[in-house]
Amino acid sequence: MEALGAGRAWEGQAIDGIAGLIDASLVRQTSVGGRSVLSLLAVVREYALGRLKEHGEAGRMRAAHADYYSDLVAAIAPGLRGAGQSEAVVQLGLELPNLRAAVRHLVYIDRLDDAGDFAWRLLVYWWIAGFFGEVRVWMLELLGKDQPITPHTRAVAWFFALWSEMWQHPTEEVVAGLGECVRLFTESGDGDAAAMATAARATARLQLPLPDLDAAERELADAVQQLRKLGNAWAEAITEVSRGRLAWLRGLTDDAQSCFDRATEVAESVGDQFTVSVAGNHQARLQLVRGDIDTAEAGCVRTLLVSVRLHFEEGIAYGLEGLCAVAAARGDAERAGMLSAIAHAIRQRIGVFDAEAFTVHMPQLDAIRSAQPDAVAAGERRGAELTVPEAIALALPEHEREQLAPELARW
Repeated sequence: MEALGAGRAWEGQAIDGIAGLIDASLVRQTSVGGRSVLSLLAVVREYALGRLKEHGEAGRMRAAHADYYSDLVAAIAPGLRGAGQSEAVVQLGLELPNLRAAVRHLVYIDRLDDAGDFAWRLLVYWWIAGFFGEVRVWMLELLGKDQPITPHTRAVAWFFALWSEMWQHPTEEVVAGLGECVRLFTESGDGDAAAMATAARATARLQLPLPDLDAAERELADAVQQLRKLGNAWAEAITEVSRGRLAWLRGLTDDAQSCFDRATEVAESVGDQFTVSVAGNHQARLQLVRGDIDTAEAGCVRTLLVSVRLHFEEGIAYGLEGLCAVAAARGDAERAGMLSAIAHAIRQRIGVFDAEAFTVHMPQLDAIRSAQPDAVAAGERRGAELTVPEAIALALPEHEREQLAPELARW
């Protein structure tokens, strides 16, 4: 409101105006995680929008709204790649309805390059928050516009469109499409984005039923080198995770462990908790494969705590799947079924599914289902009724549950 007040009769009076609206119960004030949050009642929003349309101001207000949130994203987004990650995720989460409205309006009014920049700056946030499916819809709408766009915007839009396909329906066409993104980013002079798209293309190769490991290895090595040179530690760390996955597929588990360790080291050096969670979950799954159940359990709990604090639902799904395998290995069929069911529900919602080679909880779950089908089924029914916070609380040891209680209460 302060940004919109410049040159208007109510310039400098925004705070007093908001206070008056709160007192009149037209604006709701709540507290989320100790932060004051304001929300407009739906009936008031509709009335205000109608008045703006009557006065020919609706388009101007929406454009100003999009500009304000574009500036806000530009200020917050750099923190997503390092020590400010947790704070940035919280800030963006509080503004999520406004972020959605802003980017959709930019597409609607054909400011397509601005919409592409907006979406690309928030790449890390969309991943953490599990919104790639929704962003894909916006970007396909952008690509469907009969308007000129820069090669960079086209690369961004196709990257987001293909990212979801990579995890749900990996094909050679997805690999080829990401190769086109690499070309367009390079043509645009954005070496950083080109290196990230190269890493994504290699990761897509690993998702295929018959993965091209040699091509993926070359691409990942090139991407890590370029990202390290450019100082993009976040992307370097997450690419090291993909290198670990490749080594795993080759059966080189010691090499895979080294890659996951390097990913963790790089991520921790810049305060990137997201990649700490991703790498940690891979480490724990590798330990499950090796039969080190106790170490794997500790790793799953540790990364689950990180994922909860970051509100990283994919990481939570990985952690619950790992603890499902632990429960199955120890003969607790009902617990295994429960944890598997809630993890599956999360994956269905966010639309991210892993390659079969890395779903290490399934062999354990299938084995115990064969021995105790009724107990597993009972657990699955129970898991289907749980909320994510309830499932996390049941999955964690008691002392960790108490430590995390405030976070879960705010979920």
